[in-house]
Amino acid sequence: MAEVKIATAGGSPGDAADPAARIADLEARNHQLNGVVAGQQWFTSMVSHELRTPLTLIIGLAETLITRWEDIDHAQALPLLQRLANAAGRQKLLLDNLLDVAMIQSGQLTAVALRRTLALDIVQTALGMLAPESSIEVDVPSDLACLADATRASQTLVNLLGNAHKYGEPPFRLAAGSRDDRVEFRVRDHGKGVPAEFEADLFEPFRRANDGRRLTDGIGLGLHIVQWLVTVQDGEVWHERPTDGPGAVFVVSLPRFDPHRHDVEAEPVTASGQANPGASSS
Repeated sequence: MAEVKIATAGGSPGDAADPAARIADLEARNHQLNGVVAGQQWFTSMVSHELRTPLTLIIGLAETLITRWEDIDHAQALPLLQRLANAAGRQKLLLDNLLDVAMIQSGQLTAVALRRTLALDIVQTALGMLAPESSIEVDVPSDLACLADATRASQTLVNLLGNAHKYGEPPFRLAAGSRDDRVEFRVRDHGKGVPAEFEADLFEPFRRANDGRRLTDGIGLGLHIVQWLVTVQDGEVWHERPTDGPGAVFVVSLPRFDPHRHDVEAEPVTASGQANPGASSS
């Protein structure tokens, strides 16, 4: 949050000699303060909405199961329980993102322990956190391994896939492959793509694109979180415009596990990269 300092009646001799300049400075500072307050109010409103949506669904499903438990069989109860779990998962992801923002701002965590992790395991964990109706084409070699924090790597893909569903159009595709000493995860959609005027601020917090039809729901943390999650794993993330049609491609690059350089049984490697969430990705 920006620090706002309010000028007091006691100023420098130069201020007293130029009351018009002093008034203009006070008005500018007051405008800045009003902007901070408005931003806080907007953020509180959006977070409340985002938390309330899955919570309302959770309560409704739970009440349905309680009141109709004796009347529904296993086949009917199972999809309700799955929806309940998915709603709780979406709420947990939002809370994790908010906690990560707090960690970013406070500098509490700038590197993580990296372990040998199969790319397919990262992908399968991410897919398990998405709604079951999400249809995603997956192309990931079963033996491809990277050095990663498995939890944060999966959270990265969940955020990217969530953005693809919010802003893009099907088909959605998630692929992974190796390039030199890196493992690249590529998330692709076939929507309108990222607006040119939005691209420069793509990884900034609280940025949400307007696709011309509606302002997409959400608090605009997904890509900012992605950038941080990737950076603390010695990784990179960037956006590409596809050459074979419409849509957007987001690429996550993590260190590739090399059996000739890395010991499978060794202690995890500490990432050397420093998180710099404010920097633009290339």
